[in-house]
Amino acid sequence: MTGLLALIKVLALVVLALVLPVLVVWGLFQLLRLITFGLGLIGRGVRGGSRRVFGFGRATVLDTLRGAGALLAAALLLPLVLLNFLVLRWRSGVHYGRALEDELGLVALSIYRLALGNPIRLLGLSPLTDGVERRIPDLVARAPRGNGRGLGKKAGFEGYRIVGTLPPGGSGARLYLARPRAEKLAALRLAGKEDPGQVVIKAFALETGSTLPQIVRESRALEAASRLGLVLEHELTDKSFHYVMPYVAGNNLDEVVTRMHAASPTDGLSNRDLRLVLSYTADMLKTLERFHGEGLWHKDIKPSNLIVSAGRVHVVDLGLVTPLASALTLTTHGTEYFRDPEMVRLALQGVKVHEVDGVKFDVYSAGAVLYAMVEGSFPAHGSLSRISRRCPEALQWIVRRAMADLRTRYASANEMMADVSALLAARDPFEVKPAQLPSVRSGGAPSAARTVPTEAPAQPVFAGLGDDLGHTTAAARPQRRIGRAVLVAGAAAFLLYGGLATVAGEGPLLEELRAGLDRYAGRTPAQPVTALVGMADPTSQAARASFAAERARFENLRERWEELLGDDLAAAPRRSGKLLVLEDLPPGIDPYLTEALTSLIGANGFEPMAGRASDLDDESTIRLVAGARVAAGLGGPNDPAAVHGLQSYLDRNAELAGIVWLAPDGTSEALACRLLLPSAVSLAEPTRFPLTSAR
Repeated sequence: MTGLLALIKVLALVVLALVLPVLVVWGLFQLLRLITFGLGLIGRGVRGGSRRVFGFGRATVLDTLRGAGALLAAALLLPLVLLNFLVLRWRSGVHYGRALEDELGLVALSIYRLALGNPIRLLGLSPLTDGVERRIPDLVARAPRGNGRGLGKKAGFEGYRIVGTLPPGGSGARLYLARPRAEKLAALRLAGKEDPGQVVIKAFALETGSTLPQIVRESRALEAASRLGLVLEHELTDKSFHYVMPYVAGNNLDEVVTRMHAASPTDGLSNRDLRLVLSYTADMLKTLERFHGEGLWHKDIKPSNLIVSAGRVHVVDLGLVTPLASALTLTTHGTEYFRDPEMVRLALQGVKVHEVDGVKFDVYSAGAVLYAMVEGSFPAHGSLSRISRRCPEALQWIVRRAMADLRTRYASANEMMADVSALLAARDPFEVKPAQLPSVRSGGAPSAARTVPTEAPAQPVFAGLGDDLGHTTAAARPQRRIGRAVLVAGAAAFLLYGGLATVAGEGPLLEELRAGLDRYAGRTPAQPVTALVGMADPTSQAARASFAAERARFENLRERWEELLGDDLAAAPRRSGKLLVLEDLPPGIDPYLTEALTSLIGANGFEPMAGRASDLDDESTIRLVAGARVAAGLGGPNDPAAVHGLQSYLDRNAELAGIVWLAPDGTSEALACRLLLPSAVSLAEPTRFPLTSAR
């Protein structure tokens, strides 16, 4: 007995001698990691504080210059306003008066930023300024202007009394807010149409700058739109064209979604707001189904073309509506991030409209709008855009399938609406699984839909993927139980392996194991393995590595642009939403370089307008780019004369919020980048973007 006890003591001492050093080394290693993490936090805090202080000083100088420039412009405009009214040139007086109003608005905005906005951002409380700097200016910009008394007959709109004007869009038309007179109401009733209350008259005239292609594009689908009740009447003469639509009073979806996210927790929308999102989506899809039933393709579904009125969503703006059976060549008209990239590719190949399925392109846009409502931001990476906010799994699946490739996408708006309606009817949308959606139960979801999701299933990357929809089937449940056992065993072995790996100098192996266990335990999101649309084997290690490398390259470039232009874009005046990206790039430049730049521009609330030759299919873009090229001459961002000419051009064009100019810096190692903003002339050296970071 004594010998047995002695043997046990010896074995215990041996085990203690082996395990204790490993535990000590592992504990020291964890302590070192904790210290490193703490120092990293301190370093990031110091860097963030330094950037904030530098940004405050820079923004203060720029806002002072902008305010002074706007005040000078207002002083020059005031005599023009008074002179035109004195000589009874009312239209010119109103035109200069609005320009004066814009300049005084810039003065007021500069004073506000100097007194309140910049100090608030210095303290890191920028969300406090969103309402004043973004939502209220947008609301004011969209408000009807003027009373328009007596303008109806002068403008050629017999039977209507103009009560105001609306901000023009990008089509070159003028928008009038009007009320039908008694005789017009009687004519509408005889035609079987209800009293619309107020109407919007969209008018084109050659004498005011409209072109025949614009008129033809707007008029080609009006008969079908009239049958839908979207257009009350229209008239075409040899010099002008106009059509009348019911006026929907409300806020566009952009404004509504911005307020919803501002009032919601940081992790996403509340349950009530998620149901509102589903309701808005159902309204949008019902309207699209009506369009498609009449053989029409809307082609420009986006949040700013959706008006929320009395809790319902209404689709507006018929500027790009196209008959699905049209024999015209497909164009790339539409709004970036809400139009299908596949449509752009087909348009560049010269494909005809009737040769494509325009219904599925509208479905893609509907999915992009649904993504924007859930995420609070546009889908910058198309179908690969990941939903990071709180969202039911089935709703994520709906978004992914709506934005999938053409083969696996919803075949119609009605099919997508059935899935959305199922979520609306559910007691708790978070309990609904993708397999329970009508389109899946009916067999409408092809197995290839597994390549569509924008984020990985909530399972370990080395476990079975379940069925084709990326959720766990009954057959996969035993794998979960086995997986838990493996996780427990792995966690037990982790301490021993960690100590040995540390002693042996195998740090990378240790990090790989730790990352794998973290993913398996659900502490960090897995890579979007199944989001690699178009790859032969999206679950392969090579595919995951390739996607991760591409994503990292894009994010790196986005961070570089954020460092160079982020503060300037955040402080830029919002006199309009369009920001022109003027490119003079040599061949061989990383295509992600400008994609990352436009992503940053969009994230700051602007609409990026690319100045590449391949994108010049929209007339307004062509005009703006051509004017910018003429103003810049043959110089570049380093040429003071060219910069001065481009700055003057920008100040004359109120529809542009700014210009980003990219060109070679005289060497093969860097690009010259200059951000031009209204009334902010600066002939200092432009920012240099090292190309070594873009390779």
